[in-house]
Amino acid sequence: MTILTAHPDRALKKILDGRIIIPTGHYSEVKLKAYAHGEMPTDKLPQEFIKIELNGSVKSNTHPKGYLYGAIALTIFVKTLGNGVIKNNRLDAILEHLGSIDGIVSEGYYFSISSDNIITPTFVDQASGYSLTTINIEWHTV
Repeated sequence: MTILTAHPDRALKKILDGRIIIPTGHYSEVKLKAYAHGEMPTDKLPQEFIKIELNGSVKSNTHPKGYLYGAIALTIFVKTLGNGVIKNNRLDAILEHLGSIDGIVSEGYYFSISSDNIITPTFVDQASGYSLTTINIEWHTV
């Protein structure tokens, strides 16, 4: 891996995709879909999903460039109720699961929840009908 071929978003996707199970009713549940940068389709999206993108550039403080680090924006999308109200219980269930990311290692990357700017307030995108909440994840190579 080089600074030009680092893909921590793909490594984090492998950790999350289909592994977070949230209740959607008394007797039903769904496995949350995760999309890395450039993989999210433009149609037929699920009711809940996660979008994972680099949040800034890949950095290195070493020469030669071996130790890489940066940030990832992990955005949770949850379809709102018909009247535009946020499904807070569903969102909270997803956030509870995402706490397990803190300190996890995958494919040569270490992930931790940012201590500076952990979470953005949830807002509703009226055009798409989804509520969006973004968590900032810090990463570095191991």
